[in-house]
Amino acid sequence: MKNIRMESPSTKSVRHFLKKWDKSENYLIKEKCLNKLFKEQYKYNHNVEEVLTKVCCLNELYSIKIKAIDLLGVTNHIVSLNVDEHINNNDYSLVNDISNWGGNKYYCFATKFCSFQRPEAYPIYDQIVNNVLWTFKKKDNFFD
Repeated sequence: MKNIRMESPSTKSVRHFLKKWDKSENYLIKEKCLNKLFKEQYKYNHNVEEVLTKVCCLNELYSIKIKAIDLLGVTNHIVSLNVDEHINNNDYSLVNDISNWGGNKYYCFATKFCSFQRPEAYPIYDQIVNNVLWTFKKKDNFFD
């Protein structure tokens, strides 16, 4: 883990980084495309072709690194879980259910998949979040 110098969060700093995010075309266009895909074109997760499209796009645009040979297996796993009902009920165990496939742990992918379905209920957890949390733990001892 890289040593990150970071100020403690404040309303001002959060607003500053949200403004930066809102001006970042690289992230905004990806997010806009994925939001359209997940919330408009393929809202549901019972059709293998539609879910595979979402899985492939999410994997590529967020550099998740699920191997191409595993994409269909992950997709079939998601379809088999009947995720729509779980997402609508804010069933947080769904993240773990999605992440465990074929002896692999795709937790980062699972958090992003659920978050694009329902961002207000499912936060994203990835390497960036992990690094920030460890930095604040070291700095502020917010968790023992």
